[in-house]
Amino acid sequence: DYANLKKSDKISKAYADYFAAVANYKSGNFKNAILLLDNIKNVNETMTHNVMVLKALCCAKSNRLSDAEKIFSNLDLNQTISDQERLVYSKVLLLEGRLNTAYRQAARVKNPEGAYVAGLALFNLKDWKTCDLYFTKYLSSKETGFAAHSLFYDGYALYRQNKIKEAARCLSDFTNKYPNH
Repeated sequence: DYANLKKSDKISKAYADYFAAVANYKSGNFKNAILLLDNIKNVNETMTHNVMVLKALCCAKSNRLSDAEKIFSNLDLNQTISDQERLVYSKVLLLEGRLNTAYRQAARVKNPEGAYVAGLALFNLKDWKTCDLYFTKYLSSKETGFAAHSLFYDGYALYRQNKIKEAARCLSDFTNKYPNH
């Protein structure tokens, strides 16, 4: 019947727009992706969630941090945010200077990078003791993406705690492992 056919066309268009938005996102065309996503309305709960996540990611990548933060906040309130999405959310909060909230979100992330982001937020809050714990946690994970920065910031945090020998060892490790950094 005509009503079902019309509904089916609406759903098909929504999926086509969503996948076109994904392609735009992957090619760095965040503005077009957002325009496509804004056309998708009330398809189903899963599609609505996916649209919100992709729009938040596009906003974050295009430096629309406030928009990204609002979307991630809603996802968090609805308890539909994944670990990876929470990591991006914590980075957005960090960039916005919302350090306490960034720390709380990053500390919930199971991925080792969450410990690094939590450490950065705490470093900026000058909570030397706790940021030391998070940088140490990141470094013990054997991840390497932020190892140099973690080692340096951890050395500085130790210095600020007046743990001079530990700070010297940490910063010496940093200069030995990363002489060109």
